[in-house]
Amino acid sequence: MKKEDMSGALDRPGTAVMGRRRFLKQAGKGLLLLSLSPVLSRCGGDGTKLPPDGTFHFAVLSDTHLLERESATQHAVFDVTADWLNAFTPALDFVVITGDLLDYLPSDDPAYYDEHYTALHRLGEYAARFRMPLKLVLGNHDYYTGGDILHSPTKDRPARERLFMDRMGMPGPYYAFEHGGVKFYCLNTMQHDPSFGEESGRIGIFGPEQVGWLDGQLRDEKPAFLFHHHALATEHTTQAAFSALLPFEVPRAEGLFPKYRGTRYEHYTDPIYELLEDRRGQVRASFFGHSHVFLRDEYEGASLFMTDSMKFPSHAQYDGSPMRFHVVACQRNTGDFTIYNEYMIQYWTVPWGMPETRPEAE
Repeated sequence: MKKEDMSGALDRPGTAVMGRRRFLKQAGKGLLLLSLSPVLSRCGGDGTKLPPDGTFHFAVLSDTHLLERESATQHAVFDVTADWLNAFTPALDFVVITGDLLDYLPSDDPAYYDEHYTALHRLGEYAARFRMPLKLVLGNHDYYTGGDILHSPTKDRPARERLFMDRMGMPGPYYAFEHGGVKFYCLNTMQHDPSFGEESGRIGIFGPEQVGWLDGQLRDEKPAFLFHHHALATEHTTQAAFSALLPFEVPRAEGLFPKYRGTRYEHYTDPIYELLEDRRGQVRASFFGHSHVFLRDEYEGASLFMTDSMKFPSHAQYDGSPMRFHVVACQRNTGDFTIYNEYMIQYWTVPWGMPETRPEAE
């Protein structure tokens, strides 16, 4: 969403955001890497020159979990991230946040947000910081009501979706856009599958209605990227972070995952997987979040990338590692791509807790 789209967002006088200089001073030398973003963006992670003119760039963030009021450290994380991405050269064409934009919302009544400052207003303020369009994806927390640890989804999901559409300019609960001859699909893993029943949001469901829509869209045979919140189920993703303990992704029964045995997920496969098999080669990559780690994998020829959280636990105490986002260099019309900042990222391997460190650029 462009900044001019934010005319309906409420301003909150007196909301303080720690300045970048002060944050860098507090965080220490670990954040110096971020202050060098104009230098880093002139070359790839291996020191190569900028990609050819036929390439555009976009960034993927996830799991911002915004509240009405963030800690000073969290304010600074968002502030520095926006600065880094705004300073990237060449300019990013758009930024996507793959769900859990907010931690929860207290009401589905639009009038409530005319009288109360909430995390939805914080999201509007954060969106306004970006100089490029911001594309939003809904995650399970974006449907949650109440601030206690036992969150539950709203009983009126269409009303919750209308809030994001009206206040944040989302085209719908799921939607597509085209850029540089490539199609991008912002999908929703909080949909319903009548053959499976309702779920709490711990697992993800694309459902037959959305998958049918996506199938129709993909008939144009243009190269495609998918953005969604819950992970696709592979041997790797089902053992990463919280997923190692319980079903936490979009179920796929044919994976024969041990943690599914004896549960209602053991014999359920979301229809997205058959579509990906049918469209092998057309879908270049899928980006998602939810498990709060960096992870990479592959399914039916599509590269899979889990993006770490912008909040817990990554920045509960900042440890000096790079910020939590993927920057993608994508070739126009073909959809061929590279992860431009891959050398900055620590991808996780199984067993849980064993990070795979990327070599630093010389």
